[in-house]
Amino acid sequence: MLSQVNSEQKESDLLLQVKHVIEIIDSAAGKESEASELGFLHAALVRDLSEQISAISKTVAANMHKYCRPSLATRCWMPAIMMVAGARWLTSYVIGHQEDIKLWISDGLLTMRNYILHYILAPLRSGYETIRYGKHTYSVMSDASLASDVHSLEEMVVGFAKRFGTVDPDSVRSRVAHGDLSDVMQVYANEMQQPFRNVLFGDLVQAMLIQVQKVKVDVGQTMAALDKLLRSNELNFLLLSTVPATFSIYAAIKWLSARVSWWTSGNNRHTVASIRVIVRDIDRLLNTECKENEEHKTHLSSVSQGNLICLTNYLRYHTRGLPNLASPGRLSIGSGWIHTLPYTRNMFIQDIRDIEAAEFSVAQKQQVVQRMYRTFKFL
Repeated sequence: MLSQVNSEQKESDLLLQVKHVIEIIDSAAGKESEASELGFLHAALVRDLSEQISAISKTVAANMHKYCRPSLATRCWMPAIMMVAGARWLTSYVIGHQEDIKLWISDGLLTMRNYILHYILAPLRSGYETIRYGKHTYSVMSDASLASDVHSLEEMVVGFAKRFGTVDPDSVRSRVAHGDLSDVMQVYANEMQQPFRNVLFGDLVQAMLIQVQKVKVDVGQTMAALDKLLRSNELNFLLLSTVPATFSIYAAIKWLSARVSWWTSGNNRHTVASIRVIVRDIDRLLNTECKENEEHKTHLSSVSQGNLICLTNYLRYHTRGLPNLASPGRLSIGSGWIHTLPYTRNMFIQDIRDIEAAEFSVAQKQQVVQRMYRTFKFL
């Protein structure tokens, strides 16, 4: 604070000396006798100026040294201590839990392997075999098993009916095939009148076993209908089971494509980011110049026009990274690809010239900026 007061005092003294010299020059105009005195004062003034400049330079250097950026040790001592402490704790934790860490890694790899095998590869393989070879994956009951159960029921009913009279085997088999067990149910109703006696000495047990077989056949036919329904919608179920695999593959390809696009985009992503920032600054500058009382018809002031030209100069520099092909092209922006119009660079530079035009009003330049937002997708 004291050095600042001293510098201000010296500056005031310097101004007084300059005023004194000006007064002498005015009073000594046309007087050759005072030329020597004027030269002496000139030399003294130059000497005082050099001393003042030297003092001010020292004061500025002292203030800069006082308020300059701290040294590397001052800036990094706390992060260095935290890093050393964290590294020590991490090392001790890893050494003390080596087996646990190995187990975690092994479990993680096994889980990932099972997920890939059972939820990605297996559904895809089943879908391919179904489409390519017509292989049925979903099956509840085979046709041979159902036919065997029906044939067994027919033989049981035919043998049971022969014991109680002359019957036509083909007619009995036809009725059994349609679910009619009247030949057995009539005997079963008579046998149930004396159940305990007929269990030991009658035909009640055989009639009940035939009904059990009939229930088995009914269940088999129901399963066959369900199996037919599953087969007719087998492809839908397979496609539904491949949803995790499809999602995983899509996510992996999307991530890999984004990384490759980021690596191959190079300076384009920085170019697009810089262009967006500069266009935003231009839009902000134009908005600050709008005046409601003049209905947005004013022109930019000299200072704002100069700032605008500086911004457009930066913008023109970054347009070198834009494509300028005669046909539609693509521009890599890091997160993907954006389709561009033919002669994108020429159209962009044309809009820059419209923004720089001094005869355009603020409203017209704002319309040019809005046109740029509508035309160029990378903005």
